[in-house]
Amino acid sequence: MMTGPFMDINGGELSALLATLRYAVPPVTAVVDSKFVFLGLTVDGRERTCSYVYAWSHLWREVWRLVDEFGGLCAGGLTIRWVKAHCTRRQILDGVVSYRDWYGNRLADQAAKSAAAHARLPHASRLKLLQSEKMVEGVAMWLSAVGSAVGGADTTHRKGKANRPAPRAVAAAPAAPPLQCQLRGPAGKRWCAVCRWVERKSACPGSIVAAALDLNAAHRSGGLRPHRLARVRPHNERQMVREMPVVACLTCGALGSRRASSFARECLAPSAKATAALTKLADGKSPHGDVAIELELL
Repeated sequence: MMTGPFMDINGGELSALLATLRYAVPPVTAVVDSKFVFLGLTVDGRERTCSYVYAWSHLWREVWRLVDEFGGLCAGGLTIRWVKAHCTRRQILDGVVSYRDWYGNRLADQAAKSAAAHARLPHASRLKLLQSEKMVEGVAMWLSAVGSAVGGADTTHRKGKANRPAPRAVAAAPAAPPLQCQLRGPAGKRWCAVCRWVERKSACPGSIVAAALDLNAAHRSGGLRPHRLARVRPHNERQMVREMPVVACLTCGALGSRRASSFARECLAPSAKATAALTKLADGKSPHGDVAIELELL
């Protein structure tokens, strides 16, 4: 249940719990790694979470309605337990988290990232959303102040501090400053570690990751075979060379460093050259420069 493009992490975590409660049958034990959800149910309670000034109060009202249908927060209805997120195997051995909770949390994170990748907005739309974020926040603050004044809801923060009053007018968010190239190499042969182009006077065009993801989304929506993209990072940033790819397809072996044109076509069978590149990537080496790398699935 995603409520729009302005959904943040807390809203996503609460939506996941809400979806679970809609299809589950009591008794249920919810294991969460979100303190926003855990503290909302166990500390802040119904009255505060459903007030106008509380984040995602409309979702909280639906959550509490389902909690009542379950019979309340009890052993026979809904019980909630918090676990630490992103634990290492060492922390499992130290007893910080059980293996079962660690594995379940890991699967939930992978599913969330996969769903977010399918619902990813185009790069231009994300920039527009960032530019309008301050305006939306100001309007939301004004609406919460009006709603609390009309409904008589609690207007204090959970920690006891008063919330900021709604602004009388909201100024447009300033344009984001241009990116600056992160130059490397000797004088006369300097290149950017982000865009991989040689030194230029204009602003840095940024990494090709966003463009590659947009092309992949177009393939998927057009019924074409999408690429299995991964970001290529060196183990040691000092060993980065300009020829290293920024993005690679782990299926067809397409590579991209300065341009995303390699991903403009759908994913096809790898050529002999691409097969050699895939072999080096599987061995943890860059196809160009023979640098130790790590892959991050996009």
